[in-house]
Amino acid sequence: MMKAMFRYIIFFLFAFTSCNGKSQQIETPNEFINIMKVSDSTYVKDSTTILAALYSKLGKHESSFYNKEYFDSTKLIIDKIFYDSTENKIAVFVLVENPTSRQKYPNLNYKVYYSAYCYLGKRTSANDFELKWFNTFYPINFNNKQEISDAIEQLYFTELAAIIDGDDQPVYHYNLNDKRFWTGFGWKKFFD
Repeated sequence: MMKAMFRYIIFFLFAFTSCNGKSQQIETPNEFINIMKVSDSTYVKDSTTILAALYSKLGKHESSFYNKEYFDSTKLIIDKIFYDSTENKIAVFVLVENPTSRQKYPNLNYKVYYSAYCYLGKRTSANDFELKWFNTFYPINFNNKQEISDAIEQLYFTELAAIIDGDDQPVYHYNLNDKRFWTGFGWKKFFD
């Protein structure tokens, strides 16, 4: 119980400090919520391509997979893929499942723990994406898959737009679920 409480305290401290001490939430107005649906076949094909690229990064300990706790039995799970209106820009929430024995201070009440990361991607061909780690938030050390899925979504859908820089100016201006993110400064920080 104490370790679980400690994990949540660390998580919220991280989120709090990521926002320069001004943790707040900004909901995306309904008229700007990005609701782009793709065909099941496109989603499955893209998921397979993205997983292969992420497993390659994992094998090389690149991007979000730099930690040596990750190894050849680490499991990657595509939680959600979000598309812009052209289907050429994506955001991916990936969950990472690892045995607790790989943790420095394992909670032996659980067999696995989860971390979550967000990647932005730009389609470079019909079957390939250039992927970049969007490392603003990355919840770690959760023992419940649904809880970490909910946590990363909340962070990128309600707190991203609330991050301000040292001059009290918004860093990204919009949340990840906002149509304007894909053409605004947030996207351009990574691509274009």
